[in-house]
Amino acid sequence: MGQGRHTDSVDIKETENHEGLMMFEIRLFGWIRNEIGVAKLTMTERTVGDAFEEIANRYPNINKDELMQAIIFINSKSVTGKKRFHIRLHDGDELAILSPVSGG
Repeated sequence: MGQGRHTDSVDIKETENHEGLMMFEIRLFGWIRNEIGVAKLTMTERTVGDAFEEIANRYPNINKDELMQAIIFINSKSVTGKKRFHIRLHDGDELAILSPVSGG
């Protein structure tokens, strides 16, 4: 499951110096959190779509198509529709990614 590590957070650009860069947080829930192995990521400013692309590239066990079906909140507000991937995230924003609930 995931990368075998479970910590509270990780900087998605772990090797870069972020001094002076605008950063936002990504909170992860459900199977996405389990597969990645952390509850929170930190990224530099970018669009929601770019953030999803970075997650899919960095964590190959995450299926990008399934990730794109996730429920998202930006600063505690639900965001839906295809245009949500074009929203730019800024310094201090919080993106919450929840795996959709399924079952019967």
